[in-house]
Amino acid sequence: MGFSRQGVLWYLANGLLLLLMGYYAFMTPYTKVEESFSMQAIHDIQTYKLDLSKYDHQKFPGPVKRSFIPSLIIAFVSYLPAKHFSSLLAVRWTIGFLSCESFMAVGKALRKRFGFFAGISFLLIAAAQFHLVYYMSRPLPNVYGLVLTNSALTLLLSGKYYTSISVLVFAAVIVRSEIFLLLSVLSLCLLGQRRVHLVRLFVIGVLSSATALAFTVFIDSWFWGTWCWPELQAFAFNVLEGKSSEWGTSPFYYYFIRIPWIMLNPTLFLFGLVSFLTVRSSRILLYVPFAFVFIFSFLKHKEWRFISYILPWIDASCATGFAYLMRPKDQNKMNHNFRKLAFSGLIIGVSFGIFASSLLLKVFTFAYPGGAALEKVHSMNTNPYETVHLDTYPCMTGITRFLQKPNWYYDKEEDSSRLNDDLFQTQFHYIITDTPKLYERNFKVLHIVGEDRNIPVISASPIFGAFKLNISNSAFPVYILVQPPTMTEKVSIQDYNKYIGQPVNNIKNWPEVYRIVKPGGIMTRDYREERLNFFTTDDGILDHITQG
Repeated sequence: MGFSRQGVLWYLANGLLLLLMGYYAFMTPYTKVEESFSMQAIHDIQTYKLDLSKYDHQKFPGPVKRSFIPSLIIAFVSYLPAKHFSSLLAVRWTIGFLSCESFMAVGKALRKRFGFFAGISFLLIAAAQFHLVYYMSRPLPNVYGLVLTNSALTLLLSGKYYTSISVLVFAAVIVRSEIFLLLSVLSLCLLGQRRVHLVRLFVIGVLSSATALAFTVFIDSWFWGTWCWPELQAFAFNVLEGKSSEWGTSPFYYYFIRIPWIMLNPTLFLFGLVSFLTVRSSRILLYVPFAFVFIFSFLKHKEWRFISYILPWIDASCATGFAYLMRPKDQNKMNHNFRKLAFSGLIIGVSFGIFASSLLLKVFTFAYPGGAALEKVHSMNTNPYETVHLDTYPCMTGITRFLQKPNWYYDKEEDSSRLNDDLFQTQFHYIITDTPKLYERNFKVLHIVGEDRNIPVISASPIFGAFKLNISNSAFPVYILVQPPTMTEKVSIQDYNKYIGQPVNNIKNWPEVYRIVKPGGIMTRDYREERLNFFTTDDGILDHITQG
């Protein structure tokens, strides 16, 4: 494209998309529970490589199995950057870069087929949609699926229909089973428009399915230690057994009223209508999303990320409509003014979307109190070794292995009976929790993350004057608890030998650094000269003591 005016504008639009993605990832680096499997898998692949016994999924497999293949690819691509930069951000930016590349590919295909204005307006429209850019770098199967469905859309716009179908098959078999619905709708549309032949479509579908199935079964069965097809299990769990409804249900029309809000651009639907009425070849860009959302709405549990794949299709249709309005039909003043009106409408819509995105980003930075709490602990304590218990809610709101220090010991026990046991509690120096009352017998509150329940979305400033806007923080506060030192003078094994044979609860004055080890309990192999190890029987009787 060179350094022409159009070329400069094109690279600026690409740069804006990349810049916003990188900034959103930097401002919200932590991940939530639905993203934790992939993030933990990426960490374990990079850290432990072939030693599957140390992988997080061995102890915390989650409700359903997921494919390791996307995590394996991301771990490989981000391996070197993770060695030289923040490993967490290196992974996030790698995912985000691949997502941006898929959007840029769609933009290039639109530019080639419908003109320069179609390509650049698509990138600007996507950059102004907060949810798309925010989730571009998140380690979600839906994001991996979005990269593949964007690739399929690029191929579709380029007239490579069978290759597009093949890509969607791989996405449905390996990454997200709901993409099969998108595949089915697109296939029917292409058959109805006679762009593909049934027999060849069937052969391509069978061969692609067999290849994708072989990949996921052999690779994922090795990682999981048993023969499995992860996406089939996820489909059976969520759809056939209806377990997804346990996470909440929404009315049938939920997606139809949610999509306009997600798109954050009041002018888009006018461009989409123009595209539908005037550019016949682009109608498939609206047929497919509408049919997909309509059928998918029969599933009671609804989340916007389940339909994220169709947003670029709608954006592409709107970009095509804008490009049609910008065509120089003749040189009369009326058409010139009409083009200026269309251009102004796009700029106003994109500007509104970016402004709204900046406000939403402020809100989303408060959504990860768990990750912020663990980093706070690390900043307050520079000791080479500490013990930390992490409750379930903090782990759901930002804590992953990428945040953990190599020589510290982190526990994620979920059994309520053990959590309520004084012997279990007192083996930790810190506890990060949303339920501090459970530990108040042995711990005191050191710091609270998210204590202020109001999020300042708009503050008083020269731009807004005295106007302020606060919203309620939906995330629960997370408490950092610390065990107060009960004995500061130097101690030795001899000081505690008298308790051998007695219930370990009889000990009242504990050393500053210690741990209680029950039969079969997990014990790290690091050596600390000042630490005492109290070994007990199953019924809590002190058996022996070691030092180190």
